[in-house]
Amino acid sequence: MCFGVLPLVYKSIINDIIYVVNDKIHDLQNKINVCFTMTIVSFIVNAKGVNSMKALELNNQIKAAAAVAGLSLAEVARRVGMSPQAFNNRIKTGKFTREEFDAIAAAMGAEYKAVFVFPDGREV
Repeated sequence: MCFGVLPLVYKSIINDIIYVVNDKIHDLQNKINVCFTMTIVSFIVNAKGVNSMKALELNNQIKAAAAVAGLSLAEVARRVGMSPQAFNNRIKTGKFTREEFDAIAAAMGAEYKAVFVFPDGREV
């Protein structure tokens, strides 16, 4: 009598396990993407004779931030109301307004900060 119910219970448990495993795989893929992106960016920056990650260009920052957020650049573009093609063209030029950077950051669930910090702690 219970044999008809058991397969449904097992199926539910197996589906739950599959969901958790897939979620963990997705997290690991995002971490790998971020590490790979940062490694490539670091290599490019160092190949240009600059030995600091501070030289990371804004377009590479957007790509790295999207990877951290687990989003494709196309999805970020859609979230800010741009076509993926137009967004990619803007990334190549690196020409965004402060408001656009704020919108891009918000689309990724982040905050964009670009400030001048003085020795006494003041920020402009």
